[in-house]
Amino acid sequence: MVGEQVTFYINATSDIVGTTLNFTIYFDYYLADGSVNPDSPVVHVTTGNPGAVEEYYTYYTVGNCTTYPVEDDDSYYVIRVEVDDGVSPPAAPGYLLLWVFDNTAPYFTLAPPASLSVDWGEEVAVSFTVADYDDDPLEAVWDFGDGTPLGANSTDASLLPVTFTQVHAWAPVVDPGDAAESYLCVAEIEVADDQGNLLYATMEVMVTLPHNYSPVGAISVEKKLVDPTEALPVYASVRDLEGDAITWTYEVRNDTEVRDLLVYHTPASTPNSTVWNNITYTFGIIGNYTITLYFSDAVDPALQTGAHNKSVSVSGIICSNNSLPYVHNWIMAVPESPELNETTWTT
Repeated sequence: MVGEQVTFYINATSDIVGTTLNFTIYFDYYLADGSVNPDSPVVHVTTGNPGAVEEYYTYYTVGNCTTYPVEDDDSYYVIRVEVDDGVSPPAAPGYLLLWVFDNTAPYFTLAPPASLSVDWGEEVAVSFTVADYDDDPLEAVWDFGDGTPLGANSTDASLLPVTFTQVHAWAPVVDPGDAAESYLCVAEIEVADDQGNLLYATMEVMVTLPHNYSPVGAISVEKKLVDPTEALPVYASVRDLEGDAITWTYEVRNDTEVRDLLVYHTPASTPNSTVWNNITYTFGIIGNYTITLYFSDAVDPALQTGAHNKSVSVSGIICSNNSLPYVHNWIMAVPESPELNETTWTT
């Protein structure tokens, strides 16, 4: 591998007893065009007879020969070894072809599924099988695409395929006012070796969402005849099967226009429990009024539409000035000038 130290073992002997052996080793003898590499790294070693040489060299790039002297799709190096004893004619040089590969990324032998359909909150086991030609340690990181913590797997050996598995329940948080029946999560898987090589995969997970029911509400007032300066108690309640947070919008309208809008929010509550949001309201101007409560289990105004935005109203509220009672007409006598006809006394 590139950057990995290579050990060369060379043995030679001569028939001339008592001589020394001279070894010359070229670690990159030929260039790609077949010419001798003038810049080849070289070492010279002298030993006794017989001689044994152990030399080390590290290649930091892949080889520079692809067709000479052997045609191949991958680059390689040509190592030349020369030996002589200083007496006899030099022996024919020896050659070694050395293929040096760069460290490669891991690869899938069984990829994770490209897509998956699950129910909200359903636990599902997802697996894939991976290997590495370099037998590097591997670490897999899973991003499930739903905002939950990352998952992880690892192995110390990877020349043979290794299976990684995660069990996960996709339960994305969706605003209840969103009427969608499904939610798409894009899961991302990254496998890395200890040399920084990466392998990626994505998985589209279609999550079927549970049905979210719309809330029900009620509204009433303490009385329907009020003074302009009087604070009128308004009683309002909402019950939501899932206990979602509620948005309350009070619309105050007279015979001609909307006079006021009041918006409140209450947090999530116990499922299927009644939540109260009572207010008091002062009309300030005489007239006939209707108070409408719009209530929704969506906090986002853009989602407060459709079946999840309900309303109830109370009408016939009269706001008028309070005044003292008065006589509509004077007391009249008929005839206007009565006469006394007779007087009767009884004992």
